[in-house]
Amino acid sequence: MQMTINVEASELAQAINNLSAAVSNILAARAEARTEASQEKTTPRAKTKPPAPVANPVPEPTPPVAPTETASPATDSPAVMTYTADVAPTMGRLLTEKGAGIVKELLAKFGVKKGGELAPDQLAPALACATEMLNG
Repeated sequence: MQMTINVEASELAQAINNLSAAVSNILAARAEARTEASQEKTTPRAKTKPPAPVANPVPEPTPPVAPTETASPATDSPAVMTYTADVAPTMGRLLTEKGAGIVKELLAKFGVKKGGELAPDQLAPALACATEMLNG
């Protein structure tokens, strides 16, 4: 089967313009839908943004231990400070906010290269120094 179609140039140009307008409308609708979807995704994140860091972080209290019949006076002593639980979070903030150079400088004051190498009696002064550097 053979077919011949005669179309004038003006009709062909109009058909191309109509097709182009339709494609443009489809692309604009897709872009608008993507923008709306993007806004919907980012809006909840903005609402659930974590609170700003506290200037002087307070360590979370340790849960109370139920007394036992064999409790000795040694169990009544205050909790021992540890690097991991008490100092490391502040050192991490110091690293993030001020950089590795500042952390290395602080550790050098105590004669160590890593925070985990701090002696138990150095933990409180190191924490105080790190806190002061964060706030200063």
